[in-house]
Amino acid sequence: MATKNKKKKVTVIDNPNEQEVLSSSEYSYIGMVWSRFKRHKLATIGLVLLVFMALFAILAPVFELITGYPVGHSSLAVKMSPFSTPGVVAKITHPDFGNPEKPMGKVDFWFEITPDNNPEKTGFASVKESTFKNPDYRGFYDFNMKAYGNTNVLLTNDQVVEKPDGSAEIVKGGYSEFFIERARNKRIVVYNQVVTYSPTFESVDSRTIEVQNGYKGPREVDIGEAPMNVFGTDGLGHDVLVRLSYGARMTLMIAFVVVILETLMGIFLGALAGFYGGFIDALIMRILELMMTVPTLPIYMVLSRFMGGGSAIGIIIILAAFGWTGVARMTRGMFLSLRNQEFTEAARAIGASPMRIMFKHLLPNSLAPIIVGITFSIGGVILTESTLSFLGLGVNKILTPTWGGMLDEANKYILDQPWPAVFSGFLIFLTVLAVNFIGDGLRDALDPRLKV
Repeated sequence: MATKNKKKKVTVIDNPNEQEVLSSSEYSYIGMVWSRFKRHKLATIGLVLLVFMALFAILAPVFELITGYPVGHSSLAVKMSPFSTPGVVAKITHPDFGNPEKPMGKVDFWFEITPDNNPEKTGFASVKESTFKNPDYRGFYDFNMKAYGNTNVLLTNDQVVEKPDGSAEIVKGGYSEFFIERARNKRIVVYNQVVTYSPTFESVDSRTIEVQNGYKGPREVDIGEAPMNVFGTDGLGHDVLVRLSYGARMTLMIAFVVVILETLMGIFLGALAGFYGGFIDALIMRILELMMTVPTLPIYMVLSRFMGGGSAIGIIIILAAFGWTGVARMTRGMFLSLRNQEFTEAARAIGASPMRIMFKHLLPNSLAPIIVGITFSIGGVILTESTLSFLGLGVNKILTPTWGGMLDEANKYILDQPWPAVFSGFLIFLTVLAVNFIGDGLRDALDPRLKV
């Protein structure tokens, strides 16, 4: 019994410089390919990176819950740095501000500085309740949101104050903008939208409403203090981490769907051309050569404008319609080399149909180089989609985030706040690099003779 359960060792030599010992239960084509692939360190790293990107995309709703910011969240806290918390600042906008001939009064006429402040610097303050409630003064307030407690982003212009004799005096380094509180989030129930707001300058609409889905309750609900934006916010106040996660979902989905469609189309047309030859081969190859001579990027730009309409389906159709040529040429070449082999003649002799010969006998023997080519094309699709989105011709970047769309948005303020561009560009770089590493590993694993 002991000898019966003992696994046999089989030595497989796939290269004069190496051997691998596999148990008989693992001695299969897939087992050998996986064994060779694992020995390719960069390919293993690429596989880990691609799995990470896939999980990052799949877990997008989880990031919404963790950060507290849905993908459709809007805020006035725009272009904030990583690890920033939204805070509310108030700014004096009196029409006489800065005019020494028309003093608007002392500084504390508008604000009460908190005791924790250093009077020499801009910092936290609270609006005087009597001033805030006065309708004559309310119109002179303006407010915005910035990183809570970051005094470096506050304005410190010269200030006009009133002397005891009633004359005006300009004080250097005075206050013009103050933090007054930490921002809060509220949910607009009708649209299920989360908005960051200022409790001092805005209120929560608690009026009871009744909608068609049966909800009856307040129109808006306060859901607590605004959480930290781990990766900061973009120019529209969106949380960058959540947008990156949903952008990964859309970018990877477009890439894989396009590659699947162009692979099916390329294999079918390449198989017809390579197997039948003659007029069919000439017709398909002339169409292929015509499409390869066309400058693709301008065509993508024109078609995405008139056909895509900002939809993912339109972009997928455009990229797949022009991306099948490489797979078709590769399939045709493999079929030309295999169609006169002995196993093909044997299949014809027993009465196998042309379709059965093509897709049952020839295609499995042609898959190795096709799979490698498909892997490399994923990176090309990601770069093409990102380019179109960066040019504003891809998926609607407001409604549906993509990495390229985030780059387009961040390009407007890249010198002031480069983080959104850095994060999205880095993820594109990592994903394309990972796919190329995997392609190299598959090439070596599927055909060890190609190793150098």
